[in-house]
Amino acid sequence: MTTPGDQATDEQETMIDVKKAVEVAYDFILHLPKVGDMNPITLEEVELTDDDRYWLITLGLYRSVLSTTTRPVETFGGSLRAKREREYKVVKIHADSGKVQSMKIRDV
Repeated sequence: MTTPGDQATDEQETMIDVKKAVEVAYDFILHLPKVGDMNPITLEEVELTDDDRYWLITLGLYRSVLSTTTRPVETFGGSLRAKREREYKVVKIHADSGKVQSMKIRDV
């Protein structure tokens, strides 16, 4: 006979570990169009929700943004210059199945 305590233990055993959750998050980000080109991608934060249902993996990456410069030293009338901005993505992964539930941009 299975007791409620045994069921909780079984559920915990099927949960993916933190290393697998990070691997899933990296793989997900790398296969998104244009996002995978934003290297290097770094691990910033890892959190398991209070109810143990989701892993929240925060990854940091650089995004190239065109900015207009108007300094007279540059070409007459200004020029376009690529600038790199840091961006953070939070990937929410179901702790039991290992499937990505969502990805959000984290405001800093």
